[in-house]
Amino acid sequence: MSNFQKNRIMKYPLALAVGAVLLSLLSCKPEGRIYEKHKDLSPNVEWLRSDVRTFEFVVEDTLSTYEIGVGLRYASGFVHQYGKVSMVLTSPSGKSTEHMFSLKVREDNGDYIGEPGFEIWDSHHPVLKNVTFEESGEYQATFQHAMERDPMNMVMEIGLTIDKE
Repeated sequence: MSNFQKNRIMKYPLALAVGAVLLSLLSCKPEGRIYEKHKDLSPNVEWLRSDVRTFEFVVEDTLSTYEIGVGLRYASGFVHQYGKVSMVLTSPSGKSTEHMFSLKVREDNGDYIGEPGFEIWDSHHPVLKNVTFEESGEYQATFQHAMERDPMNMVMEIGLTIDKE
């Protein structure tokens, strides 16, 4: 068997392994998740108070309860223990409710919370549980940072997850 044939044969198991890993990563959606999206903030690694992010999601089942989660991607150097965030949830009929969240991103000892990737951290925060949606249709969740100082430095993305409980 030539070296060319050996190399060709060795590529197939590698391709299958890479394909299996990619498939498993793509299928890691938690059971019951009806929505997940993340949005970039400023390329300057900061979140300006005027830089609001809006997520639109559809709710069809008004009988179930849901958990709402907020994702935050931040970089090493985030100096605060908590990131304060405001979320305005607007129903299909236009009824709005505001929620304030303090997302813990650092432990008491200063360690960052979340999944590390070099100097970038991804954290997920379940913020509202047992939520029922009174109306079916398209909802909006609008986020704005609520820190005392503007901008909120070292923050890269904000995200929203909706899980059926």
